[in-house]
Amino acid sequence: MVDSSIEVLTDTREATAVLAAAFAQDPAMIELFGDDVSNFRGVYDLVVPRMLGNPDSVLLGIRDDQGLVSAAVCQGPGKDPPQLPMLIRGLPMLWRLGPRRVRLLLRFDAQLRKHSPLRSDQLRLAILGTRPDAFGRGYGSALLRRIDEHARARGLGHVYLEAAKDGYQMRLYEKHGYRVEKSFDSVGGPVVVMAKPLGVS
Repeated sequence: MVDSSIEVLTDTREATAVLAAAFAQDPAMIELFGDDVSNFRGVYDLVVPRMLGNPDSVLLGIRDDQGLVSAAVCQGPGKDPPQLPMLIRGLPMLWRLGPRRVRLLLRFDAQLRKHSPLRSDQLRLAILGTRPDAFGRGYGSALLRRIDEHARARGLGHVYLEAAKDGYQMRLYEKHGYRVEKSFDSVGGPVVVMAKPLGVS
């Protein structure tokens, strides 16, 4: 059973490799980082540890016989960590991206902060991705169930996320009880903010 193979990950680089592969064909990510997967990986290597800095944050993953197949980054309530240290560490990668893409990346980040800031009593599903060769095998659904358990165990009443409007991810989230709260235009197209109540009092 897929659910029983979920683990809490400590190796963020292993997870970022899976996430970079998962989003390699995503139009918004290509707009931001070009078609070089190493750019995706470089950004994930910077932002994932930053997202895991808050209490109640967790990095979950599922393995198959070929290694890590799916990963989810959940950011606990609290304040967004300062960006400056991350930007300084990322200077070589930002230089490779060039000024146009750096401006797009900063605009995308500002839009997310404006339209979907961290919430005081809710868990944010920041990133969920599966290796392309393993799509459709239930890994994403299994991680979503475990994320609900993680949030409930910490007394958090909702899980929320951002997704491309009308994309396959949005349909998966709707199937698991997430509902659209609002939408906004962003890099690569419209984005929806979705949330799921967990019935925690």
